[in-house]
Amino acid sequence: MRFRVPLAAAVLLAVVGGVTPAAAAKPVGSDGVRIVGTADGFSAPTETRPGWTTFNVTTSNDDGIRLGLFQLKPGRTLDEFLVGLRTALTEHGTAAAVAGRQVEASALLLGGAVAAPGRAVTFQRPLTPGTYLLVDYLRVDRSNPINVHKLTVRGRPSGTAPSTACAALAMVDTTDGPRYAGPAVLRSGQTVLITNRTKQLAEAIFVPVRPGTTRADVQRTFETIEAGGWPSDSPLIGLPQGAPVLSAGRTQVLTPNLAPGSYVLTTWMVDLGNGRMQAAQGMHTLITVVAD
Repeated sequence: MRFRVPLAAAVLLAVVGGVTPAAAAKPVGSDGVRIVGTADGFSAPTETRPGWTTFNVTTSNDDGIRLGLFQLKPGRTLDEFLVGLRTALTEHGTAAAVAGRQVEASALLLGGAVAAPGRAVTFQRPLTPGTYLLVDYLRVDRSNPINVHKLTVRGRPSGTAPSTACAALAMVDTTDGPRYAGPAVLRSGQTVLITNRTKQLAEAIFVPVRPGTTRADVQRTFETIEAGGWPSDSPLIGLPQGAPVLSAGRTQVLTPNLAPGSYVLTTWMVDLGNGRMQAAQGMHTLITVVAD
């Protein structure tokens, strides 16, 4: 399972370790959790109330933010999860697949938001009382401590379910392997209901591509990346936005705030069965985003 992004080798950054200090944030209502990324990490509240919760994610970091929300499963430890996560994000092939299965067994991954500078991304989901954890997957490397932020959910329920009509997007298993099922055209400000119907962790990442890009161009690019290279004529031209990892059977509501243009919807994960990049096995589709 690799959560790589374009030019990933150049953007794996050093991080400061430990759980984020509580002094950095104040409690907010469950209808609004503001998360701000910088070159040094991210800030977020330490507490919110149960109910439907909107997370607003922005960043000033030139490399963006890849914010994930998760809960540990009963009997599992944070250290167990982080050991698997580090290997899953930094290794290849079989090692990444084995570590991805460890991540899958250790925690319930609830999506989140992949955002670029100047493009706020929001996601919504119901929260029940308990402890949730936030991490920027982009900032995980082989040696530095992983910065994890604790969000406690308690108090009287607040917030209401989203009322905006959503486009439906799903990650589904097919005879050819996991694929995306959904519209080929989205509006710039459209909200998307994203569901993982596959049997493993899955994500939905929108990456800008050059106009006129074909599926063959994308396929050739991912095959080259899987082989350890980066094609000089890669059609990938910008930072990603979208939804990071969701556990099997889970759903999130996302407003990716995409600028009008051409995108490939794809994933940087590996198949947890064979260790190959899912994108190199054909898990990608072209999307056009039009102005509202």
